Amino acid sequence: MVWVSLIINQKPILITREILNSFCIRFETLFKQEILDLYTKFNGDVSIFSSGSNFKDINKIINNEFYLSFTLPYTIRSLKVKKLSTKSQKLYQLGKNLSHKTKGHFLLKNLLTKAKNILKFKNIEITDIIYELVQNNILLPIPSKQIKKNTLIH
Repeated sequence: MVWVSLIINQKPILITREILNSFCIRFETLFKQEILDLYTKFNGDVSIFSSGSNFKDINKIINNEFYLSFTLPYTIRSLKVKKLSTKSQKLYQLGKNLSHKTKGHFLLKNLLTKAKNILKFKNIEITDIIYELVQNNILLPIPSKQIKKNTLIH
């Protein structure tokens, strides 16, 4: 029912296609009737997808399917009880240092780049550790409305 186009500069990997397919299925399930009525009742008015009772649901689907929270600035909280592996501790410390240099928040892509350059970890190791730290609420996303407009994120 729904067609999605993705324009990228390389052939999409399998996971990208799977995420788009999953998004389409969830979107079609949520807006089944609206999609069926799009060119009859709504005359092609796509604003029906950005308002109404399902609007919060579609934002949640988009965030969950495309992992948009990983593009937000992050802050790092102090470790109290959590036990981390040696590599996780090194990445955590690098995140703490980065956080101090950037007024308490940083982008995960910058942490990944620094870890790759300084710690010489492989990308897959870094992403696994970052995911672990996010899942354990050690790295916390900062909603964009809480970031000051004049603050630069390095």
